[in-house]
Amino acid sequence: MLKDAEYIIIGQGISGTVLSMQFTEKNIPHLVVDQPGLSQSSAIAAGLINPVVLKRLKLVYNAEEYLQYAKPFYLKWEGVLQTHFFHELAVFHLFSSAGEQNHWLEKSENPMFKSFLGDIDTSRIKNVKSPYGFGKMSGTARLNTIGMINSYRIFLQEKGQYQQAVIDEKSLSEIAVNKKVILANGYLMREILPSVSDYFSPTRGEVMIIESEELPKDKILHSGVFTMPLGNNHFKIGATYHWEKLQDITTPEGLNKLKNELIKFYKGRYTVKKHMGGVRPNVKDRKPLLGKVGSNLYSFNGMGSRAALMAPFLSEIIANYLLNNMDIPPEYDINRFTSN
Repeated sequence: MLKDAEYIIIGQGISGTVLSMQFTEKNIPHLVVDQPGLSQSSAIAAGLINPVVLKRLKLVYNAEEYLQYAKPFYLKWEGVLQTHFFHELAVFHLFSSAGEQNHWLEKSENPMFKSFLGDIDTSRIKNVKSPYGFGKMSGTARLNTIGMINSYRIFLQEKGQYQQAVIDEKSLSEIAVNKKVILANGYLMREILPSVSDYFSPTRGEVMIIESEELPKDKILHSGVFTMPLGNNHFKIGATYHWEKLQDITTPEGLNKLKNELIKFYKGRYTVKKHMGGVRPNVKDRKPLLGKVGSNLYSFNGMGSRAALMAPFLSEIIANYLLNNMDIPPEYDINRFTSN
């Protein structure tokens, strides 16, 4: 398959999977080369499709376009793969003060936020401490990242378009002699292409999977951490942010942080089933990295914790750039770092 492929996509996390889906739709011959076990970023990702930064009630740049593209894209691929990984779920943001309530009300009257920030809900949820109620969000969803990635990997394997290999700086340069290579491998891109390492500001995140019969199964709760229903009384709880030890590791401090944040609003019983860590490919200016980075080398990277929201829309942009020579908007173009 390698000799027939016009493009090689390095990495099969959220970004690499979505880009390959886009290429498949456009009948672009390609091969996905995955580096198994080297990065857990997509595995631990919440997969939360959310247009608002809840800590500051700030709208994600270009959120409307991301959302309009993401839902039909994922639903189409659910049909192709005959599996279910896109789940529309409301997010309930817990208020910590009356001032936070007022801020929500003020923002919800703004036309830009009106379709996302809903009413304040003062009803009680069993075992959840919410003296100031919740702000209910709309237009949100959960992407089962592991389910999507695994089912799509089988799809690729059946077509002979998937290969496992560890790519280093030397092998990358050898592949790029005859093939166009797109790096969608998260923070690992820094290691095999050192020239872009200064563009990143990666953070290590830790999450835990818990089992509980007492958390709501039909909504995502958000406070210092989120509670994400996974089915069968399992929930993903996350996430932490660390700027040191940038490896896929877990720490006792990280686990304690998750537990302490959870008990601030949840007083029910639970059992920790799993504890995971991964490194997010955050970028210094918090914008994606798309475009050419060398001879036959391209980037589809840098979406951080919002890859589930952004990747479908951005995959159309990079595909049009490669196929039709259409410009990449300057705010996404990786060459913004070298042109300043």
